[in-house]
Parts: sequence; C-alpha cells; structure tokens
Amino acid sequence: IGYYIQPEVISSEQIENVANLPLSVLTEKIGMKQKNIAGKNEHPREMGFKAALSAMNKDIINQEEIVIIA
Repeated sequence: IGYYIQPEVISSEQIENVANLPLSVLTEKIGMKQKNIAGKNEHPREMGFKAALSAMNKDIINQEEIVIIA
C-alpha cells in the first residue's frame, strides 16, 4: 500500500479551540495528541498522486496497473 502523510500538524490544543471540545475528550477519549493536515494549497488529488508514487517506489504496483486513484 502506498501512502502519503501530510507534513503540517495541528495540536489537540488547537483542535480544542476550533471545535469547542474539552481537551480531555480529544486526548483521553479519542487518544489524539495531534493530527496531520493538508497544506493550504494541497488538493486531495495531489495527495492521492503522492500515495500512488509511494506504492510505485516500493515496487508494490506498476504504473500500468493503476486504473484509478481515489
């Protein structure tokens, strides 16, 4: 499986402020300390392409075998 992890990170404290959730809900109930997020100019299409490249670079799949990136 190829994958792409966004380089930008938002902390649970930042999510707490935006989502109006108690920090304990995020950290203790959900177990989230931080979350990777897409960049401002990063489109899902681009992230899917990077994940496909990751799979091809690992020799998991050949370019000819890729029919759709979803």
